[in-house]
Amino acid sequence: MFDLLSSFCLPFWGRANGLVLCSILACVFAGIGNAFFHVGGGIDSLTRNYGKHWRPGTFISTGALGLSLGIYYGNNSELGLTFVHVLSMTIISAGGVWFFCKSPYDDSIIIHEKDSCLSLTRNCFSSRSFGFLLALLFVIFSRSLVGFLATEIWNVRHVPAFPGIALAFAAFAGKFLGGFGADLLNARLCGVLAIITPIPLLFLSSSLSMFWLGVLLLNSTTAITLTATARNCGKSVGFAFGLTTLALLAGFFVYDWIALLIERCDCLSSVTTVLIVVMIVSALAMAVSIKQER
Repeated sequence: MFDLLSSFCLPFWGRANGLVLCSILACVFAGIGNAFFHVGGGIDSLTRNYGKHWRPGTFISTGALGLSLGIYYGNNSELGLTFVHVLSMTIISAGGVWFFCKSPYDDSIIIHEKDSCLSLTRNCFSSRSFGFLLALLFVIFSRSLVGFLATEIWNVRHVPAFPGIALAFAAFAGKFLGGFGADLLNARLCGVLAIITPIPLLFLSSSLSMFWLGVLLLNSTTAITLTATARNCGKSVGFAFGLTTLALLAGFFVYDWIALLIERCDCLSSVTTVLIVVMIVSALAMAVSIKQER
């Protein structure tokens, strides 16, 4: 709670006093607070999902939407978001966590059901799990890379570029609905189709609505990969959030390099072809690493 409050208070105090150091400290506090919240909330959503995907998907989707809205409002100061508004939302959120998340942590809670379940008391990482984990991290890395680069390619090929806030809502809807779809149908089938189907929507269609649908489908794999990553991390459930976040970050770094390459040379078609191949390999990795279950 201290980290979250400090991260919001320090930038406004620093702006008033002209201290750049406060903004740097705010970023540090925000990063620490965000990590603690993700690990705590992530463990709760994963350990109490009882073999289902909807709860982790709901947890991630709302955070992704909030992050996008926060960036949007931060870049548009004319919208009138003040220190009082931000501080009020932070206190309400912190109060909600304090009063409604009081149930004790129970090591006997089962993460997954039936024969494929793992208990929190089981040791971490077998060689088989490690192989599945690498495949899952590649799926997550490719989702990050494709998501960023598909947007970049669209903006180069089509004028005008679409608003980023609309893209954020499409990603939110995919992350939110993906877990429910995996629970109702089949996790492996939904995961593979959600990677293959967006290929023509993201790279071959000129329709903006089809592009948004592709973004939605691509992001619907989030809950599936997170739940499967936690399964292969044994009792280190919180570690699953750190690993998946690093894979997403790696995708962003590679995107940043390729985006610079696109600006300097005419290689858009080659990049598109590579991305399609990456998505096909990612679908195969998803099929191998996800158990055949409902």
